Amino acid sequence: SCASIGAARDVGSLDCAILDHQAISPPHETVLAFCREARPVILLSGSADPWLAEGIFQVVQKPLLGKPLLAAVEDALRSMETSETSL
Repeated sequence: SCASIGAARDVGSLDCAILDHQAISPPHETVLAFCREARPVILLSGSADPWLAEGIFQVVQKPLLGKPLLAAVEDALRSMETSETSL
Protein backbone atom coordinates (compact mmCIF):
# COMPACT_ATOMS: atom_id res chain seq x y z
CA SER A 1 0.00 0.00 0.00
CA CYS A 2 1.05 3.62 -0.25
CA ALA A 3 1.38 3.67 3.51
CA SER A 4 4.07 1.01 3.15
CA ILE A 5 5.64 2.79 0.21
CA GLY A 6 5.61 6.09 2.10
CA ALA A 7 7.16 4.43 5.15
CA ALA A 8 9.96 2.80 3.16
CA ARG A 9 13.32 3.99 4.37
CA ASP A 10 16.71 3.96 2.72
CA VAL A 11 15.25 3.03 -0.65
CA GLY A 12 18.18 4.80 -2.26
CA SER A 13 20.38 1.96 -1.06
CA LEU A 14 18.37 -0.62 -3.04
CA ASP A 15 19.91 -2.11 -6.15
CA CYS A 16 16.45 -2.71 -7.63
CA ALA A 17 12.86 -2.42 -6.41
CA ILE A 18 9.91 -4.61 -7.40
CA LEU A 19 6.49 -3.02 -7.05
CA ASP A 20 3.21 -4.94 -7.34
CA HIS A 21 0.46 -2.89 -8.97
CA GLN A 22 -1.86 -3.94 -6.14
CA ALA A 23 0.32 -1.97 -3.72
CA ILE A 24 -0.42 1.27 -5.58
CA SER A 25 -3.13 3.58 -4.34
CA PRO A 26 -3.50 7.35 -4.13
CA PRO A 27 -1.79 9.66 -3.56
CA HIS A 28 0.12 9.05 -6.78
CA GLU A 29 2.77 11.58 -5.76
CA THR A 30 3.92 9.17 -3.04
CA VAL A 31 4.30 6.34 -5.55
CA LEU A 32 6.19 8.56 -8.02
CA ALA A 33 8.51 9.79 -5.26
CA PHE A 34 9.21 6.16 -4.29
CA CYS A 35 9.96 5.27 -7.92
CA ARG A 36 12.35 8.22 -8.31
CA GLU A 37 14.22 7.30 -5.14
CA ALA A 38 14.29 3.51 -5.60
CA ARG A 39 15.27 3.33 -9.29
CA PRO A 40 15.27 1.03 -11.11
CA VAL A 41 11.72 -0.13 -10.37
CA ILE A 42 10.10 -3.18 -11.95
CA LEU A 43 6.30 -3.15 -11.93
CA LEU A 44 4.36 -6.41 -11.65
CA SER A 45 1.20 -5.72 -13.64
CA GLY A 46 -0.58 -6.06 -16.95
CA SER A 47 0.69 -2.63 -17.99
CA ALA A 48 1.87 0.65 -16.53
CA ASP A 49 -0.64 3.44 -16.18
CA PRO A 50 0.47 6.48 -18.19
CA TRP A 51 1.05 8.56 -15.03
CA LEU A 52 3.40 5.84 -13.71
CA ALA A 53 5.28 4.93 -16.89
CA GLU A 54 8.07 7.49 -16.38
CA GLY A 55 9.03 6.00 -13.01
CA ILE A 56 9.15 2.37 -14.09
CA PHE A 57 12.16 0.62 -15.61
CA GLN A 58 10.15 -2.34 -16.91
CA VAL A 59 6.72 -3.95 -16.56
CA VAL A 60 6.60 -7.71 -15.98
CA GLN A 61 3.17 -9.10 -16.72
CA LYS A 62 1.34 -11.21 -14.21
CA PRO A 63 1.12 -14.17 -14.02
CA LEU A 64 4.28 -14.53 -16.14
CA LEU A 65 6.73 -14.04 -13.31
CA GLY A 66 9.57 -16.53 -12.78
CA LYS A 67 12.07 -16.23 -15.65
CA PRO A 68 10.67 -12.94 -17.03
CA LEU A 69 11.00 -11.36 -13.58
CA LEU A 70 14.56 -12.62 -13.15
CA ALA A 71 15.47 -11.29 -16.60
CA ALA A 72 13.95 -7.90 -15.73
CA VAL A 73 15.96 -7.70 -12.50
CA GLU A 74 19.16 -8.61 -14.34
CA ASP A 75 18.45 -5.96 -17.01
CA ALA A 76 17.73 -3.35 -14.32
CA LEU A 77 20.94 -4.09 -12.45
CA ARG A 78 22.92 -4.05 -15.69
CA SER A 79 21.41 -0.66 -16.58
CA MET A 80 22.47 0.76 -13.23
CA GLU A 81 26.03 -0.53 -13.71
CA THR A 82 26.12 1.14 -17.13
CA SER A 83 24.82 4.45 -15.81
CA GLU A 84 27.29 4.41 -12.89
CA THR A 85 30.28 3.80 -15.16
CA SER A 86 29.25 6.65 -17.45
CA LEU A 87 29.28 9.20 -14.58
